[in-house]
Amino acid sequence: MLSVLTIFCRNQLVVIAGALPPDYKPAVEAVHIATKTPGVKRVETVFAPKTAQEASDAAVATRIRAALDRDANTRVPGTDLTVVAGTVVLVGMVDDQAKADRIVASAASVEGVRSVRSFIQLRR
Repeated sequence: MLSVLTIFCRNQLVVIAGALPPDYKPAVEAVHIATKTPGVKRVETVFAPKTAQEASDAAVATRIRAALDRDANTRVPGTDLTVVAGTVVLVGMVDDQAKADRIVASAASVEGVRSVRSFIQLRR
C-alpha cells in the first residue's frame, strides 16, 4: 500500500503530514531526518489512519484553494495546504494575525473540512 507524506518547510519549521497505514516506517524516518537537519528548530506532524478518503481529501483541498484564491484577504502566495482525513494543514507566512485568522476561517468553512491545523507564522 503506497502512502504519501507531504512535507512543508518554512522559517525553521518542518510540518510532515499524511494518511498512513499502521507502523509506517518512512514517517518515523522522515521525522528523524527532519529533527536532525541543521537549521530546523521545530518539527510538527499531522498523521491520520489511511482510509479510502484520499480522493475526497484532494477534492476538499481543491475547494479550499479556490475559496482562498477568490478572496483578496486570504490570497497569500507561498501558503501551502494539504488535507489529511478531513483535517486541513496550513503552512505559510503572513504579515499580520488577522490575515492568518481569515485564512483559517475560510478553510474551515469549506464543505468536507473536519478541522484545521494552522502552522501559519507571522513575518517579523
